[in-house]
Amino acid sequence: MQKRETNVTYLVNFRVKKKLEDGRQMCVMGCTENLGEWKRPTYFLKWTPGDVWVSQRPVVMKCNYFQYKYAMIENRTEIVGWERGVDRISDLKLMPESGFSSPDTSQLAS
Repeated sequence: MQKRETNVTYLVNFRVKKKLEDGRQMCVMGCTENLGEWKRPTYFLKWTPGDVWVSQRPVVMKCNYFQYKYAMIENRTEIVGWERGVDRISDLKLMPESGFSSPDTSQLAS
């Protein structure tokens, strides 16, 4: 599945609830350059009370359609777990303006 470039720029925020072991962090990885092109963690989420991980800043998307997954990392480079199941697919034309939200990622493998 390919990303679709557009003339529109989207600002996307991510939010996910997941309790992690100390020293681990959540990130978003995906098919776009600013999400690491599935190769490396580049978009890190920040922990907030209640084990909710949120975007520190919106990610700028120049495509309205792309794939992504949540991943657990250590030392900002080592992937220690991926969200289970098929890749998430976003169609920003259909998403609310506030960005993505996932209530729970209990399906994350570690």
